[in-house]
Amino acid sequence: VAIDVSEVALHRSREAFARTRPGLRFLRADATNLRDFFDDESIDLVVDKGMADTLQFRAKNKHSRALRCALFTEVFRVLAVGGAYVMATPKAQPQYLSTVPWASRDRIETSEPNGVLVDAANHQADER
Repeated sequence: VAIDVSEVALHRSREAFARTRPGLRFLRADATNLRDFFDDESIDLVVDKGMADTLQFRAKNKHSRALRCALFTEVFRVLAVGGAYVMATPKAQPQYLSTVPWASRDRIETSEPNGVLVDAANHQADER
């Protein structure tokens, strides 16, 4: 399931992935409040491709911090025991991850233009 608050972004994603990911569902939802869509501990993998950074780099005020805390609280709530939260970020040590009590935090650093390709369905990682 892919989520976004923007219907335009969802439409573009549906078109982009129609052939390569035919089973992927797209939902218009707010990542800081997913209670209408997902039960507690119901998701094995959450991939964050920029949401946490978007909230971090906004004007640093109480509102942006509250949104960031709400995002991590929701991720923490929906993750199944043993589940994983994967965040793509250019930050070396994102301090804002300490918002919730993760069981562990691991960091994989990639170098340009190479990187790591993780096939979550097969639990394999290939160096690229």
